Amino acid sequence: MTEPAVVGGVYEVGIGVPDLDVAMRYWALFGYRPGPRGRLTAAEAGHLYGVDSALESVRLLHQEADHSLVRLMRWDKPLGPGLGLVPLRTPGNRWAVAKSNEVMQVANFAAALQARGEPVYTIGPIFHPINEPGRTENPFEDEIRCKREFIFFQPHSRHVLVQRYAHDLPHFGAINNDCRFRASQFTQVGLCIAESDVAKLDFYEDVLALHRHDVDYLARAGSMPAVVVPLADGELLRESDFDDVRPGDPPGMQRSGKLRIFRITGDTQGENRVADSAAGNLGFSLYTYRVTEIAAMRDKVTAGGATDVTAVRTDEFGNRSFSFRAPDGYFWTFVAA
Repeated sequence: MTEPAVVGGVYEVGIGVPDLDVAMRYWALFGYRPGPRGRLTAAEAGHLYGVDSALESVRLLHQEADHSLVRLMRWDKPLGPGLGLVPLRTPGNRWAVAKSNEVMQVANFAAALQARGEPVYTIGPIFHPINEPGRTENPFEDEIRCKREFIFFQPHSRHVLVQRYAHDLPHFGAINNDCRFRASQFTQVGLCIAESDVAKLDFYEDVLALHRHDVDYLARAGSMPAVVVPLADGELLRESDFDDVRPGDPPGMQRSGKLRIFRITGDTQGENRVADSAAGNLGFSLYTYRVTEIAAMRDKVTAGGATDVTAVRTDEFGNRSFSFRAPDGYFWTFVAA
């Protein structure tokens, strides 16, 4: 038997929703379309997700992407409202990033929802120049290399939209030009943990064999991390990326489907919302990976410190799957490749 392995980037973002049709209409704005639909009884959902509720799910596809998909999950008896509008810096949080060539139109859409009295949390769009060592750009003569970043959270969706100008990454999401907001599949998904939990990140590197890259950002007034996260002056944001580096990838190459984990050295006042971002809740509540040798992978994650590991079961789409909590407390489901 070969060693069990993660296949590709993050496969799905699982989102608890009260109405599948309404949610599908919303995600179509960002280029997602309905794919397979399936159901589990309350007993079956209890075995796989630990939730005593019948479940109906729809997998949303994005062009030809084989990762960064959406799993809409309608529970007959949701456990709770989920994360709501908590900011990025909240431990237990989840969010997803995508490219869009219509970031200002997304901002207009968010403003129109706010004007109707709907709950919306936004930051930006924020200007972020792309600087290269030794390169000086003249804005009167040169095309301005930058990103515009927009935070757009609603009770059941947590977007970070990025529009790139004169600076693109060809393997980092493919824009769907036929949808309203000309958006890509998710380029990365995020988690946030307390700084004291740093050792628990070894699980993603050592057990899942994802390639890890760490970088620190010291917050200064007006900087993009300070505004987006948000951070106070002098706080330190520690960012760990976990990628599926493939044979032949050049150094520094970025592929969509990245897992990004934040740690913040500032005071979180003890808040941790990880219980609200687990399966059974509304909103962002699940990430999945596809894996080979699923039974052996179950043994591997158990030995690596995961808890609440279920038996391998058939999920609502007929795939062999199992669920668990990683050492940092986050809920995952792995699907047989």
